[in-house]
Amino acid sequence: MIKQTLILLFFILLEPVKRILSALLYLFIYPFRESVRDMFAVMWLEYLYRPTFKPLWFFLDDSIEMEQGIEYDDKEKRYPALLWKWHKDFLLSWWWSAIRNSCVNWNNYCAYKLGDYICKNKVCGSVNSFVEMKSFNNGNRLYTEFFIGKFWFQFGVITRGRFEIDVFKTNRKRK
Repeated sequence: MIKQTLILLFFILLEPVKRILSALLYLFIYPFRESVRDMFAVMWLEYLYRPTFKPLWFFLDDSIEMEQGIEYDDKEKRYPALLWKWHKDFLLSWWWSAIRNSCVNWNNYCAYKLGDYICKNKVCGSVNSFVEMKSFNNGNRLYTEFFIGKFWFQFGVITRGRFEIDVFKTNRKRK
């Protein structure tokens, strides 16, 4: 349990670093995105191409490119109005892959290495606020969610093996 707690804390502390680096480095990575990934070699269907240079590849989002054929989502509601109005591929891609969903390939790669979801075991808590241990083929990871007032918070590895943080959400219903 101590190891899993340290892994959770590492991922939480890594999040602001990833966000800052992603916002800055994506500006330089974008022109080389096709040479950073091998688009003819799929590592994980619907999620990851095989990287040609992993340190830069972590900052891309292969899953949206596989799904849409472009480096960003094509739904207007997911962008600030001004960015959508300008509709420049680079700006939309930067918003999607560097700001909104920073380091998606890193997250998907960690999920890929963790393996398939097996089961979950509640460690402590109640229906609305709890900590659980999720088991995967290649390890266990902690997940927690809780309410503070009307706001919902989530930290940890979800069933698909990806690490997520959601804070100050109001769209989750209490059970």
